Amino acid sequence: LINVISVKIHPTDTSKKDGSILKATLGLAPYFNMCFWAYQWLTLWPDLVTEHLAVFMVFFGLLFGHQVGLMITAHVSKLKFPYVNVPVNAMLISGCLLAYLQDFVEDT
Repeated sequence: LINVISVKIHPTDTSKKDGSILKATLGLAPYFNMCFWAYQWLTLWPDLVTEHLAVFMVFFGLLFGHQVGLMITAHVSKLKFPYVNVPVNAMLISGCLLAYLQDFVEDT
């Protein structure tokens, strides 16, 4: 975050001189979004942490790599930046919903 802001305040020869710090920091939104939903999933389903953490880490790493690949591809090909990734968000949110429903079913 500090590097993004410092490049926008003091642009280098190869960086864009638009100075939009907000636009540059919004590029970190997909990471924060993924981390938020993964944290929610892990807190709702503690068995993932105690029994299946290695599998979850591989799954989350693959999702994270997919997101990074989309960002790099968008940057290189000058496409629209992928602020929202529907398939990744759907997988993480569905995991949260399954964890919530499991707690709901066990309580009834």
